[in-house]
Amino acid sequence: MRILHVSDLHLRQHLPGSSAVRGRDSRRMPEILDQVVHTGIRLGADLGVLSGDLVDVPSGTAPDSAEGESAQRDLDIVVSVLGRTPFPWLVVPGNHDLEEQVLAAFAPQRDLRLGGYRAVAFVDQEEEGHVPRRVGRERALFECMLGTT
Repeated sequence: MRILHVSDLHLRQHLPGSSAVRGRDSRRMPEILDQVVHTGIRLGADLGVLSGDLVDVPSGTAPDSAEGESAQRDLDIVVSVLGRTPFPWLVVPGNHDLEEQVLAAFAPQRDLRLGGYRAVAFVDQEEEGHVPRRVGRERALFECMLGTT
């Protein structure tokens, strides 16, 4: 199985400003993502994995705020690019995403069976020091998956 793994896009098109981290090409990400996806298609990827920070939402942004709406429009760009591939995607939110927006966009694709393999996406919570921790429902799902094939 060939897996195309992409992470940390920090895309910004509709969100104002730029990333707090110098050197991120947030405004060029739609073009860069399109190039990466085409490379995955050319190389015969069977599955795409996008592991967080799809967009670059400022900390403390509420989904129903103007910035939250801009974040949704930026996420829609990612959804559109990924939707043009012949292979499915597992996508999880990162600490620069609005989790509920990402899960709403990609929830149906969190548990996939491909060519005799099973791929499952889990959403971990970020703790102090950017340390991920799988808790609650996600932990229970993870433990359930360990008991099945």
